[in-house]
Amino acid sequence: MKGKTGECFDAVVSGITSFGVFAELEPSRVEGMIPLDTLGNEYFLLNDSRTQLFGERTGRTIRLGDTIRVLVKEVDLAMF
Repeated sequence: MKGKTGECFDAVVSGITSFGVFAELEPSRVEGMIPLDTLGNEYFLLNDSRTQLFGERTGRTIRLGDTIRVLVKEVDLAMF
């Protein structure tokens, strides 16, 4: 993914936490994390089962398994 910075991809939401959303790019199966503070001017609430975020201002929901469009802003290989 190092050479893909600035490109957009379809991804599936594979994890949800109080600090961000994990998404798996299709079809490469590469996973990345999207910090909540990068999702615009919104405050997200995490449901008890950790399967959905709810935008307090807009009502936008993000659920496990949702397909989303992501922009690769940074690649961090230190995790591997």
